[in-house]
Amino acid sequence: MGLAVAGSPGACRSCRTRDCCYDRDVVISPDEVVTLARTLAVAPERFATLVPADGLQSSLRDPSEGRGRAEISLGGGVAEQRRMILRRRPDGAGRTRCVFLVTSGAGRPVCGAGALAPDACKAFPGPAVAAGASRVAGCWRTWEPHEVSATAPEADVPTDPAVVRWNERVAERRFPLPEAAFLHALLADPEVGSDPVTRTQVHATQPATDVLPEPASQSGCATCTTSRCCVMFDPELTGADLVRLIDGVGLEARDIAQLKATRKDQAGPDAIHLGSDCAWDLRLRRTAALAGHRGPGGARRCGFLMDLTHPDLAPASRCGVYAHRPLVCRLFPSDLTSFGVMVGTPEAVCPPQAWSQERADLPTLHTLHLVARRERERFRTFLTVWNPASKALAEAPRKDGEASTERSHDASAAAFMAALIAFERSVREHPDVELATLAEACVPAWAQPSK
Repeated sequence: MGLAVAGSPGACRSCRTRDCCYDRDVVISPDEVVTLARTLAVAPERFATLVPADGLQSSLRDPSEGRGRAEISLGGGVAEQRRMILRRRPDGAGRTRCVFLVTSGAGRPVCGAGALAPDACKAFPGPAVAAGASRVAGCWRTWEPHEVSATAPEADVPTDPAVVRWNERVAERRFPLPEAAFLHALLADPEVGSDPVTRTQVHATQPATDVLPEPASQSGCATCTTSRCCVMFDPELTGADLVRLIDGVGLEARDIAQLKATRKDQAGPDAIHLGSDCAWDLRLRRTAALAGHRGPGGARRCGFLMDLTHPDLAPASRCGVYAHRPLVCRLFPSDLTSFGVMVGTPEAVCPPQAWSQERADLPTLHTLHLVARRERERFRTFLTVWNPASKALAEAPRKDGEASTERSHDASAAAFMAALIAFERSVREHPDVELATLAEACVPAWAQPSK
């Protein structure tokens, strides 16, 4: 789903460590658990667990903590009360990290819960700063009260009625129940959480450059437990895809995408030239495969794949930037043909019967295919200006005056990314200007061949 950065403090958008996501008990409410479970289509025990209420570690607490929140009983006459928190998993370095924390292929952390993250995460470090602290444990900087005033807790929060109803039902039980019983009782409670349609409503408020409709298909990714497409495929990006991810998850271009080399004589219409003998494709960064997720695609996977493995359940994972995922991922596994949108092709590598033509949201998919075509053509228009300029770019002298030194691949790739992003933003700011004119304005003038 991806971290929503539009409403978060500016410093959070610059954070490269996410230390606040380590070694903390993040208290989560029943509504938050149910909304996450329904949106991700996973069992709630994959990301939520119960702990003794008096044993919370250095916690990132709900902003309403201590003001009316009911504590959970599992029955059986056990006096110990519990609170519900997000699961953590070992990070291999002696610490534990939130189950929703995703490390991109470039090593940058991203919140996979995004706009659906618990209120305790959205409020951090507001309550501590509002109470007079300027330095908050787990944060890389000091804070001023005016920076977090919008996240200060409300004066009064009512008790969770779902927990009260549960405690009343189990009060007379002779034997204690497992925590999974409580979590699944929340899913069955009609008064808890929101309908899965909330996903599209929440995503519509995301800070993406283009707000894209979310297909309301009743099949597909919600049934998946293998994530084979995220392991096997290496999706190509357009400039629009890249800008949506930059704006949506708050990372830089080099943290999200990379240029993958191919031979010029085998390059397609979207090939990028950097003045060398190779052509390049713009693709999502990949990283080492998750345990249990190695597939025909080898030991690599999308850098934004979020592991939700549970020791008692089959392995499962979900997209950690779902709201901002590239259009090629959003449209998978559909295709636009002369007969209309076709869903669930044999190449889909999805579980059997995962997709159904009858249950798919064909109108929305058709709209997205048209958007994808426009964005792909826009990307190619930019390349018609960039590629002829690539030779001059590679041979351009460094700023330090060493005219004989050619620019490295990394510098050329960075120049390409910067020009592409500037082009995409210019298209949105100046929709009436011809694309070729905008592209020429964004490619460095010294790199363009003389006319």
